[in-house]
Amino acid sequence: MTGEETSTGSKVPKWEGIAEILRVWILDDQYKPGQALESEAAIAKEFSVSRPTVRQAIQKLIGEGLLTVAHGRGTFVRPVPDRTTLAIGSPSPEDLISPGFDIEASEWERVPPPVGWNLPAEDLDPIQGLVHRPGREEAKLLRITMRDLIVTRFTHMRLRRSQDMIVVTSNIPLTVLHDEESGPFSPEEVIDRGGIYAELARKHGPVRFTTSVVARMPGADDDEVFGLVPGTPMLSIRRFMLDSHGQILELVEVDAPADRFDAQPETASDLGKAVLRL
Repeated sequence: MTGEETSTGSKVPKWEGIAEILRVWILDDQYKPGQALESEAAIAKEFSVSRPTVRQAIQKLIGEGLLTVAHGRGTFVRPVPDRTTLAIGSPSPEDLISPGFDIEASEWERVPPPVGWNLPAEDLDPIQGLVHRPGREEAKLLRITMRDLIVTRFTHMRLRRSQDMIVVTSNIPLTVLHDEESGPFSPEEVIDRGGIYAELARKHGPVRFTTSVVARMPGADDDEVFGLVPGTPMLSIRRFMLDSHGQILELVEVDAPADRFDAQPETASDLGKAVLRL
């Protein structure tokens, strides 16, 4: 596709050139968060282009999450929310999904999954867990096969002060929790014995933790669960519990909107600002 010459002198489609100029102005704070963009007609006149060309450029920036539309009011630079710190590398990580985790003493509250969220079973208690076969990605991360069984637990947690949501998921290979000769696996019995972490430490201790952080594009359910603006990436924090031989005992994944949360190594200077430690 041959490009048309823009005011920058480069051979690109006019709408792409205008989108790039507006993007730079927004990122350089020439437009402030919450500020209204000029009308399509004014921008078209400034760049000597048609209004449909301007509209195409604006739609591109809306898709990137830089602009937002208030119907009947105009187009605005999207305000950047304050990011909340999730600390990684805690010397004593907690089981965030356990009934023993004191959610009331934290800055969080547990909330039910959104209506229509795809639960594996209608009567599932997500904190006790579901025994099932892993998907391809889960099996790869846990270093097991898709024929093996895992225990999946999860919880939706909402930060009280901002109402921002995270989802915490725990996947544990069933074999590290349960000996088949002991009979069917009972989450209730494990909880009664002090919880899953106590059980893993008793069977496989000493245990250690490693944490990684990856960015990803939103999945099919993420827009509804997290209330994302189009173009917002997701932050996935992965915390592995390992035994002394490097066998993976548990994988905890924390999914959070990257425009509202960041992940920082826990240091003495960070202790006061982190709302969660992993």
